Amino acid sequence: MEKLAIIKNVNIGVDDYGEPALWFDTYTSSCTAALQVFNWDDAKHIIKASGLRAVKSLEGKSCIVHEEKGIIRFKELSNI
Repeated sequence: MEKLAIIKNVNIGVDDYGEPALWFDTYTSSCTAALQVFNWDDAKHIIKASGLRAVKSLEGKSCIVHEEKGIIRFKELSNI
């Protein structure tokens, strides 16, 4: 099921394998959130799609997530 979520706690850095990564939490309600972690190729796609100049500007933006069997996965940024 697709749901609207809010992006919070945006970070960029190095993952466990020493590779650049982007990560943030997606909140579908005040008490339901999921950590989303992206490799650099996926991160570039998200950053370009946002049209923003600073990664931290993703903070508070809306997005669409797919939730199934308790797993929440980022799908795309929302136009809302």
